[in-house]
Amino acid sequence: MALKPDSPLSVQELERTPAQNSARHVSRSEFSFEPGDIVSQTMNFGAPTPIEIAVTGPDLQEDRAYAEKLRAELRKIPSLRDLQFEQPLDYPSVEVNVNRELAGQMGVSVEQVGISLVAATSSSRFVTPNYWADPKSGIGYQVQIELPQPQVASLHDVENIPITRSDSSHPLVGDVAQVRNSTMVGEYDRSNGLRMITISANVVGEDLGRVSSRVDAAIERAGNLPRAVTVNVRGQIAPMRETLSNLAIGLALAILVIFLLLSANFQSMRLALVVLSTVPAVISESSSSC
Repeated sequence: MALKPDSPLSVQELERTPAQNSARHVSRSEFSFEPGDIVSQTMNFGAPTPIEIAVTGPDLQEDRAYAEKLRAELRKIPSLRDLQFEQPLDYPSVEVNVNRELAGQMGVSVEQVGISLVAATSSSRFVTPNYWADPKSGIGYQVQIELPQPQVASLHDVENIPITRSDSSHPLVGDVAQVRNSTMVGEYDRSNGLRMITISANVVGEDLGRVSSRVDAAIERAGNLPRAVTVNVRGQIAPMRETLSNLAIGLALAILVIFLLLSANFQSMRLALVVLSTVPAVISESSSSC
């Protein structure tokens, strides 16, 4: 979306309105506005937002514990908006715990319970592939069986799913298992084989240079890193720092080359140094005149 040049609205106001409405009407909801133009996406170097912090380590629980502390410190920065984890760490799920002793007494195996659940909640094509060949064309078509979604809409419906066995008896899932609501990690990300949790945020009302300093201070306030855990700041901050570092090196080399040229011209390193020493005064005088 792009606004007209004479539009009375601003993009920041449009971004703020959905977030405020969601916080008022829908609890535990999060909004994130990612760049839609190719320039911003390229400048982010693969990150969805200008600020991205990756917490990497061998243990996901330790990574998350530190990432929670780091996110709490980052919330204190007023110029960061849409601060959230990129991975769904608490994805809603239905947990089915099979009582193996009771299932054994009823002649049901855990594999049969799993096959029945997959066939009912997803499709039979994942557990029992079936194909029908068209007698006219000879083309094979996959045939699958699945329950209508409205019939599996609650925990009670999951408990009433019949378990398919070789005999005529069909016990229910609720007879051999405990079904309850739970959460699970919805996405696992890895970096060089290590678990990774990323925190993303947008920048509003402040330049990226000051925000990068605030982010570094927040990382320091988060405390010592757990064993084998590393923190990597990505997004636009990393290329910005690399660019400024290269500019500083280039400026230092340019000053050195000019100094050597003046020394060769005046045949005196002292005179060349005197000429270069007047540059800060000239720059400050030009700035004050402007």
